[in-house]
Amino acid sequence: MQARPEAGAPSRALLINPRHTLGQALNQRYIPPTGLLTLASYIEGRTGQSIPVYDANGPRYGEDAMLEAAREAAYVGISVWFSSHGDGMRLVEKVRKTNPHAGIIIGGPNTSGMSERILRNQPGADYVVEGDGEKALQMLLQHAPLGQIPGLAYRAGDGTITQNTPDYSLDLQEIPPMTPKQLVGGYTWQRLGEDAAAHSAFPVSTARGCFRTNRCDYCSIPVNGRRHVSPERFWEQIDALDRDYGIDYVFETADIFPVQALEGIIATRPDHLSGTRLRGYLHPGMVNGETLARRLKGAGFVNIFMGVENVRYFAESRQTNDHMQGRYASSYTIDKLVEEVALLGEQGITVMPSFVLGIPGESAGSLQRNVALIEQLATMPNVDDMSINMLKVLPGSAYFKQAMQNPSIVERYGQMTGTDLLSEDNIDYILLSDLFVRQYCDISPDVVRDALLSLQDGLHGTTRVAHWEAR
Repeated sequence: MQARPEAGAPSRALLINPRHTLGQALNQRYIPPTGLLTLASYIEGRTGQSIPVYDANGPRYGEDAMLEAAREAAYVGISVWFSSHGDGMRLVEKVRKTNPHAGIIIGGPNTSGMSERILRNQPGADYVVEGDGEKALQMLLQHAPLGQIPGLAYRAGDGTITQNTPDYSLDLQEIPPMTPKQLVGGYTWQRLGEDAAAHSAFPVSTARGCFRTNRCDYCSIPVNGRRHVSPERFWEQIDALDRDYGIDYVFETADIFPVQALEGIIATRPDHLSGTRLRGYLHPGMVNGETLARRLKGAGFVNIFMGVENVRYFAESRQTNDHMQGRYASSYTIDKLVEEVALLGEQGITVMPSFVLGIPGESAGSLQRNVALIEQLATMPNVDDMSINMLKVLPGSAYFKQAMQNPSIVERYGQMTGTDLLSEDNIDYILLSDLFVRQYCDISPDVVRDALLSLQDGLHGTTRVAHWEAR
């Protein structure tokens, strides 16, 4: 366990984004870890300390230089996703050997519900943070009592693990505008043409949360209300990126873009940012007429990432199960989805539909309907990109909990890996997802994967497909 520094000036720290080993996002340009950069911006605004951010996925990253910097740090934060957890745990060991006294903090999306597992399996890690990380990191650096730090999991002196309740109350107005200035190695924005892939936008986080009272079963993000900054702060964030780096294509990564803020965003848009292009998430059924489509255009949106997910969710008259009735009005049909995409196209807005194949109950018939809808959407003139994936069972989701409670999945995973699924933190998510699909679908994961790969090949040349690699 780390010996914590005495109270006084904030401790020195650095943040690391490990290497992702899965995924093809079609970025077409290097995008830095803006979540960590947002953390660094918050800490600098609150304490005056500039925290270096290292990205193992970046073109100018050097692990030796990072470890040399870690030698002098009191705290080292490592952010993990399901696709980077393994490399993150490798870095825990490397940092621990380099600096036996550093406090090593694990955060990021893959910590949801995993804190105790990580601390039990990774002796080199001192802390895990779930939920918003801004307050937790600030309080750690300022030597607050561990029991008062929101979302923090830590070992007591006797080795027992304590998990504090995560906090989602941070006023996003308190976060200063984020830029890549703290990225080690610097950052250069590469300007691309307007036909660049939708995923090549620069991500920002001026809104968090989802409007759903019951989140989607595959979603690993807790539903704790919605927060967003004022329209004025929204443009301050974009202005900082434009002024310092010439960034002209921005992706607001909120689970659902707060469309209620559109009028304010349009009214406060600075003239010198009239050329900045925006991208955001919307849910099918939200573009219920020309008015919203025109407002999106007026705000500067050029692309909408639309979470279609799976045709089984649509409440067509012949498909009425509780799973989809909770997400769509009973009158919502595939035809209305196509109308929404066309409405956006009339305003010059492209759409990137997102599909998840292999949700529980997927059958040969539903898979065929999904493929047909994907192929139909791909013919629309304003659909240049799609995200098509087989279901991933991720920590924090209802499906992950369901998998942990299924003895057959747990037993089979153990037979195939030699590890205990109920205690392992470095999970093989592709294997887990395969076992889950095999257990809860009427078709095998191989059939789903073949359909996915066939779509990738069949759409090649007309529609770009972003996906997580399947083996």
